[in-house]
Amino acid sequence: MGLNKKGILKISGVCCRIIGLAMLVPVLVALIYGEYETAVQFTLTAGATVAGSLLLSLASKNASRVLKMRDGFLIVTLVWFIAAIIGGIPYMMTGTITDPFKAFFEACSGFSTTGASVLSDFDSIPKGVVFWRSFTHWLGGIGIIVIAVALLPSLGLSGQNVVRAETPGPVLDKITPKMNDMARYICLVYGTLTVAELILLCLGGMGVFDALITTFGTAGTGGFTNHDASIEYYSSTYFDVVITIFMLLAGTSFNLHYQALRRGPKAYFKDSEFSFYIFIVLVFSAVIAVDLYATGFYTTASESADKAFFQTISIATTTGFTNADFGLWPELSKMLLFILMFIGGCSGSSAGGVKAVRILIVLKYIRKGIAIRLHPNAVMDVRINGRRVPSQTMSSVVTFIFLYAVALVLGTLLVSFDNIEHIACFSGALSCLGNYGPAFGLVGPEINYAVFSDFSSVVLSLLMIAGRLELITFFVIFTPEYWKPGH
Repeated sequence: MGLNKKGILKISGVCCRIIGLAMLVPVLVALIYGEYETAVQFTLTAGATVAGSLLLSLASKNASRVLKMRDGFLIVTLVWFIAAIIGGIPYMMTGTITDPFKAFFEACSGFSTTGASVLSDFDSIPKGVVFWRSFTHWLGGIGIIVIAVALLPSLGLSGQNVVRAETPGPVLDKITPKMNDMARYICLVYGTLTVAELILLCLGGMGVFDALITTFGTAGTGGFTNHDASIEYYSSTYFDVVITIFMLLAGTSFNLHYQALRRGPKAYFKDSEFSFYIFIVLVFSAVIAVDLYATGFYTTASESADKAFFQTISIATTTGFTNADFGLWPELSKMLLFILMFIGGCSGSSAGGVKAVRILIVLKYIRKGIAIRLHPNAVMDVRINGRRVPSQTMSSVVTFIFLYAVALVLGTLLVSFDNIEHIACFSGALSCLGNYGPAFGLVGPEINYAVFSDFSSVVLSLLMIAGRLELITFFVIFTPEYWKPGH
């Protein structure tokens, strides 16, 4: 059975149309701030994108409604590449970024919700561009493809295998019998979190524009802001607390949020992954807070706790906001944050990283191996949420972690050709692969990724897309077996 080429073109066209129409929002923002030239540039880009999407729709008339997993792999990979290419055009048209490779990098970072940037001095950048930059986080966080899947029934297509290929994490319980309905519920939960945070930030005195930018970065766990100092710019405990809470929620499975709405808050603490996720956040935050206070880095316990909890949750959820320059923190605190960069948030959330559930499965598998050494005749299972983890899932977890390590090593080696410090190469590759944003050294929280060459920018962009698509989805289309007829 070959690929459903017309079905692939049809969904690609729908996603392009979503991106094109989304560009009309920064047009409105530009008009509000009197940036008429910027408004025209966005309008032209949006018009060309929508026109291109209509051509794709015409080319995909009478598409078969059946989409297989093979189709899903290609669709989601194509969509993220197309999104990054189209999303980078406004940067170049407005002169914000003149290098096409850097523009592609910035757009990749936005849609993949990484938050790595080559930009600075945001006061000199048009408001429409700043808004678009953060709006890509919001679109990427929910998954452009998930929005499209929610619309597929009206297009005569089934999106079950598409959303499976796009949604992060090894464990994905269906919310409803239909995947298209599930996509709608994810959109509902995502939209609710967005509106709630926006209102709370505005109530605290943050301007509407700043509140929108911050909310997009939080909900998408992306971390773009409109200030070089990130959240530290506001120096507000209230904003720190609100953003911390919503980063934690955005890093939690949207499926679980929906279950909690139906069954009550107890659903959270019945979930093994969420309990493990919260345990990691609390322990790491507490240790970092103690370290910051004990070493005298901050003079009060409350300030140490505020900085520690905010930064721990920001890194754990792969958001990447900063309310302090953690690159200057004591070595123990920096090492704990570095460890968190290998873990990430929950499966089924907008967070990146390896995901808490995979780490939990591996730890339980290790414990099982030790126990069997002590009791060779014992029959033991690895269980998550009271259910046995199938051997196929175990295999996929091991494969993912091994592939993650290979991608990290290869990415680090490739960017090392720039001949810059090793900590920047390694942590930069890790940050892009895990969709974190800020890293250490020359790509620390107070610096950006402009230090890398065009070649390295492309490598890091590919790592962002691969990480956002959970690696296997990305790499499978480069295997000869994928393209063989009958597979």
